[in-house]
Amino acid sequence: HTWVNIELNGTARVGMDDFVRKIISRIDAVELPKLNKEIKKGDLLFSITHNSHTINIPSPISGTITLLNTEHLEHPEWIASKPFELSWMCCIEPSSLPEELRSLKIGVDSINWYRAEIDKYSEIVRGVEKENLQAESSGKGDDKAEKQKLDEKIMERFAKSFLLNR
Repeated sequence: HTWVNIELNGTARVGMDDFVRKIISRIDAVELPKLNKEIKKGDLLFSITHNSHTINIPSPISGTITLLNTEHLEHPEWIASKPFELSWMCCIEPSSLPEELRSLKIGVDSINWYRAEIDKYSEIVRGVEKENLQAESSGKGDDKAEKQKLDEKIMERFAKSFLLNR
């Protein structure tokens, strides 16, 4: 769940996609990769923290980390407030771009994939809510605490189903 923008100089600017940003809503912290680190497609690229959950985001391409958006370290909230200007996390000098571009979604394929991801997420939410209703039949607890437990369970399943979870 990342986006890749190929710059005119061939560098790939990488950020968290809008789907993750909307699901997570509030990001408490960001952990960026090390500058000049060699990375393979699918390896951990960066992490975000929401409440007590650390969510690992895999790299969409292979290459060398050449630039970091270090503003996220001090201002992770900017990702939500300025998503299209500041949501990039790092730049990568690609090492296998021609081969790896084929696996990325572009245009209509991207839209169809995004819709399928929304459906998949909706199924997760419905499943967790159904489990919660069955567990609630024994009696009501604190509504705020129950809502927090429900949100945490949804977030945990979201991370396991959609993102790198190591």
